[in-house]
Amino acid sequence: MEIFGEFEIHDTFKITNHGIVLAGKIISENKPVTININDKISFRYDEKEVIRNIKGHERGFGRNIQIELSHLQNVAILIECESDLEIEYLKNWIPNRTIATLLTKD
Repeated sequence: MEIFGEFEIHDTFKITNHGIVLAGKIISENKPVTININDKISFRYDEKEVIRNIKGHERGFGRNIQIELSHLQNVAILIECESDLEIEYLKNWIPNRTIATLLTKD
């Protein structure tokens, strides 16, 4: 996996039957970032580092849609969670502008 950008998480919300969305903005000075379905996102919550698959973004999910974003552009990213418990935890989590790393798929 290769790092291709950073994402500042501002908020989370649940989409019924789909999972958790991380809402925030891209941090990637001087270069656009392209997010693909099945890329990965790494972030810290509950004292641990987690890596989750990106299942979608605001332009679609479940399909291989690319989205190109510029520095400080807002975006919503749908992630794959390990369990219903994790979904509930992340729904209530207050990220306080947690910085996540965007990674290419395997």
